[in-house]
Amino acid sequence: MKKIICLAILLAALGSQLSWAIPDFLGATEYSASGQVSATNAYVCSIVFTDIGGTAGDKVQVLNSTTSSGSSEITLTAATANATITQTYNPCVLFTTGIYVKFTGTGTFAADIQYTNTL
Repeated sequence: MKKIICLAILLAALGSQLSWAIPDFLGATEYSASGQVSATNAYVCSIVFTDIGGTAGDKVQVLNSTTSSGSSEITLTAATANATITQTYNPCVLFTTGIYVKFTGTGTFAADIQYTNTL
């Protein structure tokens, strides 16, 4: 019985070392309109995209830019009306220029973006 308890404790401790989670210091910031998120290089670690009253095909793009003219590094597209999409990235996605969020579609949008300038 002692061996089983020791093994369970070892596996629990090992599992906590091997699991990955978004760092606690990364608080999500919510954006409801297209605009600049970061003016410098940064890492995006997760996005929750909510499209209320929208239609399938509405999307949010996260651009490697400080303006709406940059290249899209991440695109999340609603598959259905009133969609919510949660996406995490391991490792976090590096944006070398800055971060700009751009919404396209008919819904009322929200994007909670967790990002940091250092890892």
